[in-house]
Amino acid sequence: MNWRDSTISGDALRVNRKATHEDTRYQNRRFVLQCLFTNAPTTRADISRATGLTRATVSDLVAELVDEGVVLEMGTAPSGGGKPPTLLTISDDSHHLVAVRLDGSRWKGSVLSLRHRVIESVTVESAGRRGAPAIDALNDLVERLLGSTRQQVLGIGIATPGVVTVDGTVIEATDLDWHGIDVGRLVRERFSVPTHVVNDARAIALAEYSLGGHGTNNLFVVKIGTGIGAGIILDGRPYAGEGDAAGEIGHMAVLSAISDGDSVTALEDVASARALSVRLGIDEPGNLDATSVFREVARRVAAGDGDALRIVELAGRYVGIVMASVTGILDIHHIVVSGPMTQVGAAFLNPAREELSRRVLPAVESRVEISFGTVDRPEEHGAAMLVLSREMGIL
Repeated sequence: MNWRDSTISGDALRVNRKATHEDTRYQNRRFVLQCLFTNAPTTRADISRATGLTRATVSDLVAELVDEGVVLEMGTAPSGGGKPPTLLTISDDSHHLVAVRLDGSRWKGSVLSLRHRVIESVTVESAGRRGAPAIDALNDLVERLLGSTRQQVLGIGIATPGVVTVDGTVIEATDLDWHGIDVGRLVRERFSVPTHVVNDARAIALAEYSLGGHGTNNLFVVKIGTGIGAGIILDGRPYAGEGDAAGEIGHMAVLSAISDGDSVTALEDVASARALSVRLGIDEPGNLDATSVFREVARRVAAGDGDALRIVELAGRYVGIVMASVTGILDIHHIVVSGPMTQVGAAFLNPAREELSRRVLPAVESRVEISFGTVDRPEEHGAAMLVLSREMGIL
């Protein structure tokens, strides 16, 4: 296939060159595919009306996609007169996607269909592997997943903690001891399959934006697990920042009231799984497993444990302060909390809402929605969305 990478939607402020015929055809192909992914089953005439493309252009592009096996013709629709139109749909299993989530002590991966149906899942113990051994463990996981499908694999998506460039280089992932490692290239060369790497919080933002039903083109997603990070969608496109580090909110300074005296500390030091595990004396042998930590925190909160309630409330308030800062800077009205912290529920979310409400303009506060994420396996689905975006232009 001759798909080209593009994550741009909307009009750029500066245009560096005029559009070529190839650019126009690629963009039109994206329009057709997006319409099919959103509205299938549909007809050529319906696609033409929805996209504004001529029927001849739509017919040409659909014929190309049918030849490639991506689109199926599936009978006819009722006719209002004349020849009945042919119904079209995406061939869900024409290609499969491999998506991997690297986080904490358990790494997970799935094989998915083009419409995100989970076909196979694998969970492995990372056993504290760092540096080159972590690359070996990643390759072993990908190999198992590739071996579980006989379909052509469109691409491999990897969601990892750390600062990740668009080309798949992990600039900094402290827990994995990856510093300037081109993970995308290493996996791509090993398996000869297109490979795309994304920060895990940014992957969740892609999943919530595409599959979460939030009905907005602007989204701020906070992932609270072993650490804390955020993914940002602005005007329907992922925002990574000038140095690919947008969303690294875990390192933002907050005024800590947990310590004996007021002191400035990082958000991760008061609201992450690691912080709560230490402050509540949760014995977590080996690598920290955020899901297990927050499960225990949720149990203590439900039992009315005073220390757990107090520390969770403070964690919620600190996160709410950061949410308020983001709202004030970017005027984003849809904020989603994802990750293992969601197990704690309202004991965390309500203080976060209250703190944000205290710190933004009343006219803004009334429009801000804070909710838990709605997508299951969000890192994996987000990594799969990245593959669809890079390889097929779908987001």
